[in-house]
Amino acid sequence: MNYLKEAHNSISIIILAWNQIEFLKKCLDSVLSQTHKPAQIIVVDNASSDGTVDFLKNHDLNLEIIENNHNLGFGRAMNKGIKEAKSYYTLLLASDMVLEPDCLMSFLKYIKREENIGLLGGYLYDYYNKKLFFSGHKVKLSWNFKQYEINGDGNIEFTDLIPGAFVFSKTALLKQFRGFDERYFCYFEDLDLTLRFKEAGFRNLIIPEAKAYHL
Repeated sequence: MNYLKEAHNSISIIILAWNQIEFLKKCLDSVLSQTHKPAQIIVVDNASSDGTVDFLKNHDLNLEIIENNHNLGFGRAMNKGIKEAKSYYTLLLASDMVLEPDCLMSFLKYIKREENIGLLGGYLYDYYNKKLFFSGHKVKLSWNFKQYEINGDGNIEFTDLIPGAFVFSKTALLKQFRGFDERYFCYFEDLDLTLRFKEAGFRNLIIPEAKAYHL
């Protein structure tokens, strides 16, 4: 099925899993409970040893599974999912994230009414105490690299960093930029991607209405 030809509202969700089966179950429950249903769900498993793949195969979850025979790291594994994404939009998601039910709809409403959007992120909260811990970062690139938090005051904010664990964009753009730089095994691949989009002239924004909880 070619979701790109079906609708410009279609969304693929790519979930990266690695040895957190109980977290993955909560993540999938939140994905399947979205008010705007995803057209495609891909789980990329980074050689989990806790029965993750067996769980996915033994339950009728209507999703696609990419099995890696060893841990490829974050960016390289996510890129395998991006290559298989067929919807107009894609949400990249770590398996330890739980979405609010209207998360996809919030992203979709904003990206369809604004121009020159590169990447979108949302507010990230701690799953257990419900405290906001990420609402955007400004980054100073120099010999003494620094990140500055953006206060979560409920406004849409330009950001230099959108966490790879929770990022929304047009599928065609993610493929055009070839996803994450695979030289980063883990960490900083999301900063690199955000800055590459910024340098290309795109707007990268944090949307307060799009909310996720980190387990």
